[in-house]
Amino acid sequence: MVFIGFCLPVDAHARTVHILAASSLTEAMEESTRDHDVSLRFGSSGRIAHQALAGAPVDILALAHPVWLAELKTQGLVARSERPLGNRLVVAVRKGELPALRNLHALHTANRIGIGSEGTPAGQYARQALGAVGLSDLMDAKLHQSSNVRAVLSHLLTGTTDAAFLYQTDVAVDP
Repeated sequence: MVFIGFCLPVDAHARTVHILAASSLTEAMEESTRDHDVSLRFGSSGRIAHQALAGAPVDILALAHPVWLAELKTQGLVARSERPLGNRLVVAVRKGELPALRNLHALHTANRIGIGSEGTPAGQYARQALGAVGLSDLMDAKLHQSSNVRAVLSHLLTGTTDAAFLYQTDVAVDP
């Protein structure tokens, strides 16, 4: 799920629109804003929320977790919010490296598993999934943490990890 926050009234014809967005939205945001005067910055939801809290110029926020949006609303930085998009957390493997994973228990064959840090929505969702099937303690030593899902994807593609928790949109960018 993507949570959009509108921070200020925007007159798009008068100035550059500043957008802070979750890393998993990079391609979608670049494509959808190509013909507009925008400034795009990407990162983990926590990082971009902290940038907004610290006073970074922002007109539109696109976050992957509702907690950060709620914090920005509490601070009076979000005038209106919507939930227009969704995404799905998946486990991806490098082609030819591991047999197809039919469930989370099959991750025991992986040596290193990419996961977002505890402060990232993808990392939180992945840890919840592992906990729900009783694998948190068994997999903990195999987890390789990264600051955002694009870094997790990079580790998978370079072979640092042989499986990774990613959003479906990230896998679609570079399967």
